[in-house]
Amino acid sequence: MPPGPRVYDDKTYDADMAVIEDPVVEPHFTREEGRWTHQWKELYEEVITSGLCTGCSACVIACPHDVIGYEHVEGGYKPFHLEDELGESDCVHGQKGCTSCTRACPRFRDWEPAADEHLFGRLRETEEVHGIAEQRLLVRASDAHVHELGQDGGLVSAILIWLLDEAYVDGALVSYLEGDGSTWRAKPGVATNRQEVLDAALEAGRSALSNPVIEDVVGVYRYEDAPGRTEDAR
Repeated sequence: MPPGPRVYDDKTYDADMAVIEDPVVEPHFTREEGRWTHQWKELYEEVITSGLCTGCSACVIACPHDVIGYEHVEGGYKPFHLEDELGESDCVHGQKGCTSCTRACPRFRDWEPAADEHLFGRLRETEEVHGIAEQRLLVRASDAHVHELGQDGGLVSAILIWLLDEAYVDGALVSYLEGDGSTWRAKPGVATNRQEVLDAALEAGRSALSNPVIEDVVGVYRYEDAPGRTEDAR
């Protein structure tokens, strides 16, 4: 009998050493069955106006038609639709099939299963509440004051304080609370010393950092080297 298929360098060959093409794998939709058709209309109803939006600006950056604006004012930090034709709650490009904004949004429906399948080739198990990982470490800040004020043990605050003290960075992009903090609405800012890092640690987890507002809050510390990317001038 002729020899069966053989594998070399991750390719399969038949008896005549001709490459056997891998079968075409049909796309697998992990969030919902069928073609992904969700556009700005669904994003506006389910995220922007529902309180789920964190102002991350992913939809603004992802929009290939530049029809999503961003509110750069305290109390705002939210995206909005620029075209007048269908109003603020719908999009002409979305009606034609554009889905970039909903694909980019981390708060739109079940994005975690899609990310798990893309990165790890499987969905997380029930006990993997914090996600799929090879190893987990439980850590906390060794400084008692940082540990007390910081979230989740103060690890990030401790790292930022060390980086500033050792002059590895000039400042860190962080989130603060608006006004007296009673609204729990976040605003972006720059921490340049220990106390400013600890002030941001009291922000309680609301994200206010986004590419459109980084230019406003960083000022002389930044330069633009590519669209949508801001880096430290040092």
